[in-house]
Amino acid sequence: MHTYKWAATEQALGNLAQVDASPFDDVALEYTNPHTGGSVMPSFACWIQLLRPGIQTQAHRHVGSVVYHVHEGSGETIINGTRFAWEQGDMFVVPSWAWHEHHNASADQRAILFSIRDTGNRSRAARFPGGTRQRCCLKDLQAEER
Repeated sequence: MHTYKWAATEQALGNLAQVDASPFDDVALEYTNPHTGGSVMPSFACWIQLLRPGIQTQAHRHVGSVVYHVHEGSGETIINGTRFAWEQGDMFVVPSWAWHEHHNASADQRAILFSIRDTGNRSRAARFPGGTRQRCCLKDLQAEER
């Protein structure tokens, strides 16, 4: 069992936001298993995503399903052409292979989405076919063992 502390995650998101971002996810980090370097668990992956003020990501899709929890902020996600508004505390699901894009309409507030994906330790090529994807892992963060 591991604990990934919010202060370290928030710092890593802030640092990455200063140097790199993806047109599909804006600023996104995958939590990794400190023992294996792979996904948190063999059957699913956990990500944290920062949508900076005013950001609208490009439409994209994933092989697996994704469950999102809105940790902070508000915005909307368009899933296969249908708009879903969300705010802090909400959860929403993007089905496997569904086109989706996220939008943080705020001019001055960030939005943070936590997600659990059923992709687990699938190969990176199998996870994101049809294009490249910028990513950065939380490998440098120390997971506290319980």
